[in-house]
Parts: sequence; C-alpha cells; structure tokens
Amino acid sequence: MTHILALESSINGEASVSSGLARQLVDRLVESSPKAEVTRRNLVENELPHMGTDFMHGIFAEPEARTDSQRQLVALTERLISEIEDADTLVIAAPMYNFAIPSTLKAWFDHIALAGKTFRYTAEGPVGFLKGKKVYLVVSRGGDYSDPDMAAIDFQLPYLKHMLGFLGMTDVSVVTADGQDMSAERAKSGRAAAEAQIDALFANVVLAAE
Repeated sequence: MTHILALESSINGEASVSSGLARQLVDRLVESSPKAEVTRRNLVENELPHMGTDFMHGIFAEPEARTDSQRQLVALTERLISEIEDADTLVIAAPMYNFAIPSTLKAWFDHIALAGKTFRYTAEGPVGFLKGKKVYLVVSRGGDYSDPDMAAIDFQLPYLKHMLGFLGMTDVSVVTADGQDMSAERAKSGRAAAEAQIDALFANVVLAAE
C-alpha cells in the first residue's frame, strides 16, 4: 500500500500556490492508488522547534540523563523520522522566501537529518538510509528562476535536492511555478505551467504502466 507524506510550509494558508499545487498532486496520487494512506504535516500550523541547545544536548545525552524538554524534543524527532521512514512517497510544497526555503522546512530537515538514524558517514563519504522513496517537490517562486542569470541566486531547489540526495532520496520530480510576484498575467501562466507539469507526470506514469 502506498503511504504518502505530504508537507506544506507556506505562510499564505489557503492562498498558497505551492500548497495548492501540492494538494492537487496528492489528489492525483490518491486517484491512481485509491488505497493510499496520506499523512499531512503543515509546518506552519504545527511549527517545529528550531535547532537549539536543548535539541543538540538531548540528542547526544543518554536517555536517563535527558531533561523533560530534551525528552520531548527527542520524541518529536523520532516521530518525524518514523513518518518519513513509513512513507514510500513524499510530496513537499516549498515556496521560496528570500532566495531559499522557509525556516520551518529547514527545521524539519534539521530534525530528520540525524547521523546513525537517517544517514551515516563512511570512508567513501556519507550514505543516506532513506532509499527507495519517490519524492515530488512542488516549488513556487516570485521571480523567474528558469532564467540562467537568476539560477546563481536560487538557494531553494539546489538545497532541497542536495538534502534529499544526502539522505538517500534520489528519485525526485520537480513541479515549478515561477513568476508569482511579477504580474497577474505572469503568475497565472506560471501556475498553469506547473499544473501542466503535474499532468505530464501522471501521463508518463500511465504510459509506463501500459
């Protein structure tokens, strides 16, 4: 049975382009696999604590030596790791804020990127444990980062792909809505282009199945 983990990280609520597109994509996944289970985590409505002293000390302390707050943080981290371990499909909605990802999504990565749990270091370099998962990245940006001159200041998509690959997730498809703050017409065309990308993803799945 398909188990989908869907993450949203926009502060724009129901008006969010990335979240809206990600929900469309999840709906398409469920249509193609009606028995799929979906775990949804909104990182704005349920904001994760950012990395701090308690978090780091709690992770490395012996269980009996942890304070109450450290135990709570470690339990949260373990729950987040269990969610991603249980999923075989991830849908991550990520708007661009100040050329990068929202801090709430960065906090999620900080919780799940744990040596010995989701990756390990070897003589040949780091090895991620979260292999065999399909990831859909749904990204929205105010400008047009398909322009090569803008690519150098895109710290959103390269970071996401690197972190996923670091943790072992290399099967990544990207849906991109560019130009959302340029003009009404450009925002509309950018969203339409993203919806066409979603259609193409599922058209390819059907063709592969045939």
